[in-house]
Amino acid sequence: MQTPQFWQNNNIISTLLLPFSWLYLLLFLLKQLFNNPSIIKTPSICIGNLIAGGSGKTPVALAIGKILQQQQINFAYISRGYKRKATNHCFFLANKADQTVGDEPLLLNQIAPIAVGTNRLISYSLLTQNFTNCELIIFDDGLQSNTIKYDLRLLVIDGNILFGNGLFLPAGPLRQPISNGINNCDAVIVINDSPRLQQILQHYRAPIIYADLLAKNWQQFVDKKLFAFCGLGYPDKFFQLLLKYNLNLAHRKIFADHYNYSIEELQQILQISAKNNLVPITTKKDWVKFPLAIQKQIFYLDIELQFNNDLTNLITKTIAKKINTTNIL
Repeated sequence: MQTPQFWQNNNIISTLLLPFSWLYLLLFLLKQLFNNPSIIKTPSICIGNLIAGGSGKTPVALAIGKILQQQQINFAYISRGYKRKATNHCFFLANKADQTVGDEPLLLNQIAPIAVGTNRLISYSLLTQNFTNCELIIFDDGLQSNTIKYDLRLLVIDGNILFGNGLFLPAGPLRQPISNGINNCDAVIVINDSPRLQQILQHYRAPIIYADLLAKNWQQFVDKKLFAFCGLGYPDKFFQLLLKYNLNLAHRKIFADHYNYSIEELQQILQISAKNNLVPITTKKDWVKFPLAIQKQIFYLDIELQFNNDLTNLITKTIAKKINTTNIL
């Protein structure tokens, strides 16, 4: 499904769903109260958000991974593989994952080994069995899970999206209370800063790390008419980024979040593009799921996240602190 419009603005649908939101909140609070998180041996970083949909967790996970590469730290990822086709737990060395694990693991696996599965403890066990010299693990999502005690909890907030209508699932996009999420993180990573977000964050003590989302290859699309399409929780983020670079969006199409494209749909996009002299372009998150023959005919916007604050020191301190920790699994 696509992200519901009423998640941004309250209407009759969100009002009717309020009882289910209260039930969701009750179950979340009970889960946090009674779950006893496990302490794992390997230093860990968890990157999460407060809402369903795309706040920018995966770009943050990739950017932190590149920092670790520069520091020559052996690291790996753990992901649930949201909307993946495979149902079993699996481990992949860098750039070896197959199409069944989902789009986010495919992206992450391009730079580091990854374990994919619903149960994070099982994924951790599988990863450490196969990657014995792992020095740090990045968990892509998991702040709402109380399975593992993470060493560094990073909360990603997009200033353009914020928290939607401020209601909990399914009446709104919130996965946990805002105050609970911010107070329980070690730092907030802000993408697309906004005055409204600053008003909210000034009431909390969590350190703020600012980041800019940049397109590395936008110049190759200058003076081209684009057929832009994507399957994201908040597709306007992709379209607005293209417009930020004054690119010509002649045609756009939205698919459901984490959409699994059929060959017929992709061929139709190529046919429309050829007929109207358009350049088909999508996100890399979508592109990695295409067959190789299709990838050669469709472009993607290559983005990267640049941090404006020094995140390296925070990561280094986390590793050093963990090394001195006792009573670990």
